[in-house]
Amino acid sequence: MKKGYRLRKVLLFLSIAVFISVFIYQFAALKMNAVTTETVVETTEQETIAAKLFIVRDEHYIINQTSGTVVPLVEDGKKVAKGDVVAAICGNESEASVYMQKKELQSSILRYTQLNRQENENALDIDKIDEEADLLFSKMMDVVSTGKLEEFNSSSSDFRDKLTNRQITIDGSIDFSAKINALEKELTALQKKDISVSNLSANESGYYISSLDGYENKINYNNIQNVTASEIEKIINSTSEPGPSNALGKLVYNYNWYLLASLKKSDAIMLKTGQTLKINFGPDFEDTISVKVYSVNPSQNGNTAVAFVCNLMNSQLAGMRIENARIVLKEYKGYRINSNAVRIRGGVEGAYVLLGDVITFRKFDIKYSNKNYVIADIVKNTYETKKPYYIELYDEAIIKGKNLREGRVVG
Repeated sequence: MKKGYRLRKVLLFLSIAVFISVFIYQFAALKMNAVTTETVVETTEQETIAAKLFIVRDEHYIINQTSGTVVPLVEDGKKVAKGDVVAAICGNESEASVYMQKKELQSSILRYTQLNRQENENALDIDKIDEEADLLFSKMMDVVSTGKLEEFNSSSSDFRDKLTNRQITIDGSIDFSAKINALEKELTALQKKDISVSNLSANESGYYISSLDGYENKINYNNIQNVTASEIEKIINSTSEPGPSNALGKLVYNYNWYLLASLKKSDAIMLKTGQTLKINFGPDFEDTISVKVYSVNPSQNGNTAVAFVCNLMNSQLAGMRIENARIVLKEYKGYRINSNAVRIRGGVEGAYVLLGDVITFRKFDIKYSNKNYVIADIVKNTYETKKPYYIELYDEAIIKGKNLREGRVVG
């Protein structure tokens, strides 16, 4: 009895030992066979210089002796001709509010009147309207993606009206007469209110800016190339001073305007006069403008004064004065690949990637690298490409694994 019990006990221990051994072997094999991957994505990497910029324009005050509340009629940064009305001057804020309501009502009446006229236009082509609507929608999305939100109201209104136009063309059942009559009644009531309004006109052609910031003409526009780093630093660290009390906005006469920076010599030496580059600005440096290096003015002791020139203008740029920015020295666009995936096989630089459950090697040319990742050239594979093929977008690059080799099945 005892002998049989001992035999069963030995067999039980042997079975457990075999089970544990098989489990450990399978676990070790599975661990050795496992790989970790990271998806290859397209990205843009920039080498930049951090800088604080001071903006200089050819600014001239618009002087008017009439006191009151100014209502801008032209968007900041818009080009105006000599004699163009850029603002209205009302007696007080209440009168300015009435004036703006009248302008809005007049604009709405004009819009609905134009839409109403389309009801009887039988020659409208629905395919053409659809094409125009697509273009207007794309324009609206471009405004959003580029951050030019000051243009969104206009672009969205154009798209909305085009869709209304389409509906009229299809069923011809929309009549805005009642809406127009209601708006005209509102306008008639407002027109009975006695308000004083005078026009403010541009005395020269240029870009109109409605606000003053107190930094106008602090640096001589015609002497940019001679500005020193210490002058730039001094004005950036200074406080603004109020402009003339009778100045009701300003005109920028010259198309070119300048961005001044005081840079360390080690940074400034990388810039050359005439060089075209980008500058990122905004809260998260998401906005970009293209500029040229206008002048590089080193000092014997201290920093170097650098002036960039630009001739673009819009409402966003018109409001710039002192800005934190990043000067883009180089830009690398390509595939981002984890540094742990980079390997050399047969003298060729590349990475092992997982295609389904099969490992294969893909080559690439590195444009930029840091300790975490590399940026590789985007090269399309063709029927003429010789193996190994170039790495492609969304490939799963292997960043961790053992016994990596061409054709090995991972399972």
